[in-house]
Amino acid sequence: MGLIAVDASQTRNNVQGPKTAVIRHFYVEEAYRKTKIQDDLLKYAVNHAFEKDPKLERIEASDSPLTAYLSRSLREAGFELDHHTNRIGILGWKLGVRYLERGVWSKRKP
Repeated sequence: MGLIAVDASQTRNNVQGPKTAVIRHFYVEEAYRKTKIQDDLLKYAVNHAFEKDPKLERIEASDSPLTAYLSRSLREAGFELDHHTNRIGILGWKLGVRYLERGVWSKRKP
C-alpha cells in the first residue's frame, strides 16, 4: 500500500545545528494514489515527529517532478522549496529539497 520513513537523528551531516528530521522514504503503490493516502501518511508522520520531539524545528523531504503525487502532497502539507539539488534526464528535470518548519506546522494543525 504505502510507507513513509522519517529520520530524526540528532545531527545532520555531522554538523550540530537546528534539529532537522528528514523524510528518507515516501512511496505509495499506484493503485492507492487516487485515494490520496499519501496525504494521510504524510500528515501522520509529520504530526508524530513534531509531537514526539519538542526540540525538532524542521522536516525536510526530497522533491522530484518524477513523483508528482508526492510533490503535490508535500506542497499541500505546507512544505516549501528550499533549494534545487541537481538536474536529471535529457529534459533536465530539477530535483529539490522541500522543508516544513515547526511554526508553519503549528499554524496549520487543526
